[in-house]
Amino acid sequence: TALEKVQAKSDAQAILNQPKTNMSSALNKIENLGERNPLNDKEIIIGKTAIEIEPHLDGKSLWYKNIRAFEKGKGDATKTLKKIQEIADKEGVNLISEVSAFGEGGMTNKQLDKWYKKLGWEDYTQGRIMYRGEPLVLGNKMKDIPID
Repeated sequence: TALEKVQAKSDAQAILNQPKTNMSSALNKIENLGERNPLNDKEIIIGKTAIEIEPHLDGKSLWYKNIRAFEKGKGDATKTLKKIQEIADKEGVNLISEVSAFGEGGMTNKQLDKWYKKLGWEDYTQGRIMYRGEPLVLGNKMKDIPID
């Protein structure tokens, strides 16, 4: 509904107005890899690719909406995604996305899922996938179990 859209926009703006975090630092570094598309200011053009990425509503992850390569099958999207994952690793930020094919001549959902998994993404929740830049920390109640 319109009210939900206004609330979601308000929530996203509140996240952007928070003090500098690893998430905002990671987003700035990703934006500095390229420049905004003058025809679509939601896209960042990086090399021969365009991506859409924004703060996730959890306030500490990035919502990676999509990537498109201007020339299919040349490895450009893989190169760009690896650069983004390096930033996520350095900043300790997770990337969250959905596997969703779009456009003509690109990969199918099944091919995309395999591609993301090959690049270190894992199933997350509700049909979403995640790249873990934030290290997993085990609680103090966890104990070592020998694997002999």
